[in-house]
Amino acid sequence: GMAGNPMNFRVNGKAGALVLLPSGIQFNGKLFVPFQEIFACQRMGAVIELHCIERLKKYKWRPKVFRLSGDERSLSTLLHEVTTNISQLQTRPKKLRVFINPFGGKRKARQNMDKVRPLFQLAKITLHETVTTAAQQAGTWMRTAPDLSEYDGVVVAAGDGLFHEVVNGMLQRTDGFRLPLGIIPSGSTDTVMYSATGTNNIVTAALHIILGDRHGLDVARVALANSTVRYATNFIGYGYFGETLWESDKHRWMGPARYDYSGFLTLLRWRKHNATISYVEQRVPPSSQPCHHGDAQCRPPPPHPAFVSSDPDTGLVTSFVRHPSTASSSGGGG
Repeated sequence: GMAGNPMNFRVNGKAGALVLLPSGIQFNGKLFVPFQEIFACQRMGAVIELHCIERLKKYKWRPKVFRLSGDERSLSTLLHEVTTNISQLQTRPKKLRVFINPFGGKRKARQNMDKVRPLFQLAKITLHETVTTAAQQAGTWMRTAPDLSEYDGVVVAAGDGLFHEVVNGMLQRTDGFRLPLGIIPSGSTDTVMYSATGTNNIVTAALHIILGDRHGLDVARVALANSTVRYATNFIGYGYFGETLWESDKHRWMGPARYDYSGFLTLLRWRKHNATISYVEQRVPPSSQPCHHGDAQCRPPPPHPAFVSSDPDTGLVTSFVRHPSTASSSGGGG
């Protein structure tokens, strides 16, 4: 092809030389667009449209379109090179399972999905969508679906609740199969989305999913005395927070205001909650690299269980005792 050789194009009406480089496209020696930031490339008659991402302030992204016109040979070369390079990016999803919760948060999940669906269509990503009608519908599918390998990921157009449901369903699978999970944030607080990308902007979320961006997420496993196991991606609440969330579930019709209302009601009740907490202290050497399950830097030395006790009347921590002698045991309970 003509990779590396300057080609004459007009980009958004401005004439100049375009060069195909191994990692992207350069125009007039200044503007550089990496292949990793191009999510669609299509021929419209005598024009090629390149759909890319543009980074804004506060971690927001938006689509940006470059319209390129040139001679037939240059257009064919550009289209071939760009589509070939994009198709070789292994992390790009091609088929996604989507769950839409129409009742979450401000009840805008359907509208939000309608707004971002054209971006997925541009990127030629197939969406298999389901609007949920009952609690645990998505979680049950995630836990029991016989073959997840036909999908490249699961997306929820919802709040933290449905995301939590899907995470629990996946981690409870008996075959151990894992898929990347994405969110089109449509909840009251969208805290998982904020912690992952810095914003709950739906277009930004869709573009991250389309580009196949992946971000590690810490998960806590909670085992109850009755053998029930749950996984938490946000926080685990006991006492005031636990009661506030329990109360807020009765007032979902209020939208995001239910948290303030329920928090105030819980405060008025002023109930005391007693607890004894024990945890396993693990010293993991600091690493600049992301840590994944099974990596060498993620295997800590033998744990030293530590125990915290609280005064039953005041709830204040009264003692902190470390037991090095039990370091070889399997864990600290709780």
